[in-house]
Amino acid sequence: MLNSTSKIKCLLVDDENKVLQAMQYILTEHLPEVEIVGTANSVEQAYQKIIETNPDVVFLDIVMPQETGFELIKRFSTIHFEIVFITSHQEYALDAIRCLALAYLLKPVAVEDIKAALQLVRERLELKQKKQLYDALLYNMEKSNVREHKLAVYNHNQTELIDIKDIIHIEGWDRYSRIHTKSKGTLTSSYNIGRYTASLQHHGFFLCHKSHMINMDYVSNLTNNNQIQLRDQTLVPLAVRKRAEFMELFSKVR
Repeated sequence: MLNSTSKIKCLLVDDENKVLQAMQYILTEHLPEVEIVGTANSVEQAYQKIIETNPDVVFLDIVMPQETGFELIKRFSTIHFEIVFITSHQEYALDAIRCLALAYLLKPVAVEDIKAALQLVRERLELKQKKQLYDALLYNMEKSNVREHKLAVYNHNQTELIDIKDIIHIEGWDRYSRIHTKSKGTLTSSYNIGRYTASLQHHGFFLCHKSHMINMDYVSNLTNNNQIQLRDQTLVPLAVRKRAEFMELFSKVR
């Protein structure tokens, strides 16, 4: 268990030595709270290094010769480390990763992006069910239809995985979110609605108000007083500036 002064033990995995060198330089020069415990050029090397060094976080290149970074996940029956995925492809796997709020970096890596990724890692080092979470990523990767993806709902150190298509409505609530679903009732997340807006904006959801995001598949109609009625009879406010955009989307799903 890490406390606020503990160093984060990191393993760096990339088939490009220049990327490893750049990562080592950035971490050493700009992040004194990090300890680099090793580097690897392949999934096989990474697997052995993880067993030897027991890192807190693995910076993992997705696209490598022979085996992709995702193959590393399959080698473990339990996972006690966080993963920060690294890719040079802006669209590759990112929808699947974002739905689970996992950390990722785009090449070329930048100092501020690494700091942000490590902040997310610190928040979740005590998170239970890591293997379940990364298995959900593999599941998402197999689904060509993003509407079939799973979403991670975080509440402190617990995670629940739900089907995106099961979500009716997400409501911002103070610094938290209430996620209203068809089959699991209402779930509370310790993430604010902004996190879910970023994750679901390409999955048929619409931010109709600063505190409300709806699944367009569950929209019933628009009332005379500018409220959206959902199929479960919930009434959700529609911001005036969002009306034209909503009507355009609604005409496509009716």
